[in-house]
Formats: sequence, structure tokens, C-alpha cells
Amino acid sequence: MYSVTIVTIVLNDVKRIEGTVLSVLSQTYKDKEIIVVDGNSIDGTKDVIHKYKDKVTLFISEPDKGLYDAMNKAISAASGEWIIFINSGDKFYSDRVLEEIFLKGINPETCFIYGSHQAVYPNGLSIVSTPGSLSAIWKGMQFCHQSLFVKLDYIKANMFDIRYKMCADFNLIYSAYAKGVGFLKVDEVVSSVTTEGLSDRNRLNTIMEYWQIAKKYKYSPVVDFYYFGKLFYVFIILQIKRLMPESLVYVMIKLKSRVTRSIREKS
Repeated sequence: MYSVTIVTIVLNDVKRIEGTVLSVLSQTYKDKEIIVVDGNSIDGTKDVIHKYKDKVTLFISEPDKGLYDAMNKAISAASGEWIIFINSGDKFYSDRVLEEIFLKGINPETCFIYGSHQAVYPNGLSIVSTPGSLSAIWKGMQFCHQSLFVKLDYIKANMFDIRYKMCADFNLIYSAYAKGVGFLKVDEVVSSVTTEGLSDRNRLNTIMEYWQIAKKYKYSPVVDFYYFGKLFYVFIILQIKRLMPESLVYVMIKLKSRVTRSIREKS
């Protein structure tokens, strides 16, 4: 049996933190530790976490330099063989996720295990997304970090680069892929992730960081052409969304998901 560290990062999210903590605690897998890192919340979040202090292995509450700095603190404190980040507002897809993955043998060369995720939108729409191909990683994240387990020894030696404000996880994954580190795709829906819905907050800035990182590992005019086109496409889509009825936007999201899944299943 492998030991697993589950980390939750939170800052001033009193309305959603309890659901995340309860999802983590409900995992039937026995050999786990639970770390919660709070950025010194002032909205009652800490009071909610304290309700479960006898079940949380470690609770850290102090100011930090952002999401990835908080995640690095958890990595430094973790003692499991594997680590996953289920941050505030997100949940495991089922109570048996860890059992389905870690009660099976894992190749010792594997450092990354990833699966599918469920995206949950503000209107209640939920869509399960399967991972893309690692060979297309230069185009951006092919799976979400909430559905990713990383071998702790590897990530302790390769902490998140906090110079990246939104895509340090992408940098970690792309760097590992470029080095030939072992990845394992599992046929499991690992996490249920809340989305920003219609606001698409920081979408363009995220693409810019993807571009910067992709060029570092795959410098080619093709990369520049792809990301320039993606920025233009997303900018146009964001403008169209602002003019469309909300219900129609969700129809488009659902249609896009079906097309993406069909393409990935055929590839």
C-alpha cells in the first residue's frame, strides 16, 4: 500500500472549504495524510477548518506569496509517497478514488499519475473531460492538476517555480515530460472541479504563460504561430460570450466538450 498526501490550499473561501474538506476526509483509502494550507484567511475559513482539526494531519495558516508558494509549503511538510492537490472548492469525484488507483501495483519508474476530471459550472452543468495526449503538451495542460498525483520524492526535488503566477504546474509537468520522466494515465475520474464559468478570469494571461513555458522546452516557429492564433481566437470568443445569452453559452460549452472528447477518443 502506498501512502498518499492530500493537500488543500485555501484563502478566504468560507462558503466552499467545508465541502472540500469533507470530500477529502470521505476517502475510504486508509494510508493518507491531510494537509491544509491557509493564507491567513479573515472570513471564517479557519474556524471551519478547526472543526476538523482532529482529522487533519497538519494545518498551516500564515501569509504566503501566492498559490504556488503555499503549495510548496505543503510539499516541504508532506511525508507520503504520493501527493495530490485538491484545493478549496474542488472535490474528489468519488469516495473510492484513492483505492481505485493505489491498491494496484505501480511501476517504480512512474512519477506522475493522471486521470480525468469533472468540470462543474455555476449553472449546475457538469462535464467529464478525459486527458489529452502528452505529445501535445506544448499546446498547454492536457489534464487538470486536481487529477494529478506526483511522486513526492520527485516534486520535493522540483518545487513549483513561483515566478509563474498561473501555470507553475504546467512548467513542472512539461519539464518532467521533456526529461523523459515516467507518466501513467489511469482510466479514472479523479476530481470534480469548479470553474469560473462565464467570467473566464485571467484566461488570456494564462495563455501567455503557457506560451512562455512552451517556448522554453520546444522553441519553434510553430509554437509561436499556435499561441498567437490561440490568443486571437480566445479574445474573439470572450467578446462573443459577453454578447450571448448565458444559456446559449452553456450550450456551446457542452458542444465543445463533446467535440473535444470525440477527437481525443479517435486519436
